[in-house]
Amino acid sequence: MHIFTRLPPTDPERLGDLQNRGWVRLGEPKCALTALLVSLPLMAVTAALTLGIFTLFAAFSREDLGFAGPSFSLSFSISLPLVLGILAVLVCHELSHLLFIPNVLRSDSTGVGMTVLGAVVYTEEVLSRSRHLLISIAPFAIISVLVPIVLGIAGLLTPAFFVPILLNSLGSSVDLLIAMLVLTQVPAGASLVSNGRVTCWKEAGESG
Repeated sequence: MHIFTRLPPTDPERLGDLQNRGWVRLGEPKCALTALLVSLPLMAVTAALTLGIFTLFAAFSREDLGFAGPSFSLSFSISLPLVLGILAVLVCHELSHLLFIPNVLRSDSTGVGMTVLGAVVYTEEVLSRSRHLLISIAPFAIISVLVPIVLGIAGLLTPAFFVPILLNSLGSSVDLLIAMLVLTQVPAGASLVSNGRVTCWKEAGESG
């Protein structure tokens, strides 16, 4: 595993070789900004789910969760615990991706780093469709769904957790968009591999 400061570029020669061997390009946004814009509806859904989980386990008021006024504008005061909480969620988000990448510590084709749009995990390991989906949805499922539910059942869910978990939900929207694209385009049992910003897939049983 290595550290990078920008997402590795697509290698045209490698892409051509993959396509010559039967790999098919996944239909996906061509840049991170486009992916972010396309995922905006998913942001609304994930934010609503997070709000629903919090209000399910405790009688939080709108003000408790940072919503002020009749327009439901989100407001909160920046404090050291909040900043530390956001940083902790950011680290846990990326770790949730990394934990499910095969041979992550020994892989020369896997890396993590910071880009202008935030932290990114990248791997060129060949992944099964189910593993690719697990890697994509893990941060949202673990941090934004499982953790608040467990805390809620234990009676430990407080408004202090809301903003960090909400930010994780919003930040997971692109991951969930990619998962939806894989679900709708890639057959069950197929494999996927990344080449820069391009993802390719190939049905199981095909050579190469």
